[in-house]
Amino acid sequence: MKINPSHRGDVDPTRPSTTGAPPNASEGLAARKPRAAKSDAVDLSEQALSFHRANAAVQAASEVREEKVALIRHRIESGTYEVDPALIARRMLEGS
Repeated sequence: MKINPSHRGDVDPTRPSTTGAPPNASEGLAARKPRAAKSDAVDLSEQALSFHRANAAVQAASEVREEKVALIRHRIESGTYEVDPALIARRMLEGS
């Protein structure tokens, strides 16, 4: 495709606009009324609000049960922690 160098997209101020703008663009802008700022709003259902509160509570809660970890750590360090191999094997088989 060959581009004609005489039509490079230069703007000719004497030529009428084909965009539908008023002949004097400054008059067109001055005639417009300023619009009030719009704000977005969202209305959530009671169920959605309840879900949001529950989700926030779950996110705030720790995944690690600190008391249980501390108890097991203490038992391991003191040598009183006992492992039940049969229970471990049974739970491994239930999980598969």
